[in-house]
Amino acid sequence: MVDNSYTAKYAGKEVTVTGTNLTYDTIAIKQVNANTLTEERSKKGGKYHASVRTVVSKDGKTMTATQKGSGADGKAFTAVAVFDKQ
Repeated sequence: MVDNSYTAKYAGKEVTVTGTNLTYDTIAIKQVNANTLTEERSKKGGKYHASVRTVVSKDGKTMTATQKGSGADGKAFTAVAVFDKQ
């Protein structure tokens, strides 16, 4: 289980993430437009770094989050999560 907490504005400023079992401890979120956010996640002193782009469809029914980066082991990864509004 991962538990995290942070407070951030959509200005791209890096803030600290607290919690348990975290792969990253800083995040910077930026609003690109009304439907798109980008995030930079990283672990200070570690190899983990990911860029995340989250897009909500114009009809508001689907949200897609695409992650690319390197894991704690330094290996590259890509992940895509798609959420449908119920």
